[in-house]
Amino acid sequence: MSETWLRPVSFLALGLSAGVSWALGIAGVHLLLTRSRPWVAAPLIVVCCMPALVGGAVYLHGLLVFLAVV
Repeated sequence: MSETWLRPVSFLALGLSAGVSWALGIAGVHLLLTRSRPWVAAPLIVVCCMPALVGGAVYLHGLLVFLAVV
């Protein structure tokens, strides 16, 4: 069985994961900032949205490392 499909699928999975994570994090931040009080939004952004944004950065970093090394 040939494994030539594995590299493009890995790139796609990492890129898609980074994009979805960032989109959900940014949407959460936007909705919290526009629809809630600041004293409620700040802790929720730190607890709920920051992990998604950091996760997207980690996925993007993994994609860039994978592109450079492999």
